[in-house]
Amino acid sequence: MQPTTFFSLLLASSAAVLAAPNAGLTERQAGTVTVLFHSDGGCQSPVVEDTVFSQGSGNNCVNTGIAIPHESAEFVNSSTTCRLKVYNSANCNEGGNWQWVEAGQTGCRFINVQSARFFC
Repeated sequence: MQPTTFFSLLLASSAAVLAAPNAGLTERQAGTVTVLFHSDGGCQSPVVEDTVFSQGSGNNCVNTGIAIPHESAEFVNSSTTCRLKVYNSANCNEGGNWQWVEAGQTGCRFINVQSARFFC
């Protein structure tokens, strides 16, 4: 192997190590909260749907896309470090009802969650 070929390969492998982090990895490392949706207003009925909100989405609005009627949302397994605002309307419409979920908070909320946004 020629010395110039060796150094070229070494330089190429060094550049790969210094590359920007993978966006998917960053999102997986971000705080998340699992939300279980219940048909009743007190999180006592069976779960009709669930979703995970990730801080990796930044402060972008995330619609749940859940068409199944539900009256309460149970926040579990939270590793969030930012406040989450949940809305009872799509597209994080401020004209409807909404509630704050503090960073790391779990528990039952009486709200039909249709969208959410993190505030860091």
